[in-house]
Amino acid sequence: MKKILILVVVALLSATGYGYYLFQKPSKDIATTKPYLSTIAPQLIAKFGSGQTSSSSELLSKVIQVSGKVTDIEKGKESIIIVLNEGIKCEIILDKNPPFVKGDYLTVKGIFSGFDDMFNEISLTKCYIVL
Repeated sequence: MKKILILVVVALLSATGYGYYLFQKPSKDIATTKPYLSTIAPQLIAKFGSGQTSSSSELLSKVIQVSGKVTDIEKGKESIIIVLNEGIKCEIILDKNPPFVKGDYLTVKGIFSGFDDMFNEISLTKCYIVL
């Protein structure tokens, strides 16, 4: 009985330690990470528009780089959402006004977080503007 109790305590401590490690682990530096995919907005939108849902699982949580025309800008409290070519939504963390306007051509790099079938939108998070 004593051995089982020790085993349970060791397992709980190990699980707690691993959870703490994952919580404290620094996030990916997207600005310096080489993109898994580099493309232009119309090609990426067409890829998902043709019903290739396998692309969504292939790209999930991968860093991708996309170039396109800014068609919408939404300002929030802590971030700015830009829409490229009316189909790719990018969340950019900026503490000031964006250095771009609607109609500008931008290249952004971010983490692919999914494709919304209902709104036909591709979502990227933690985006950076590539200079």
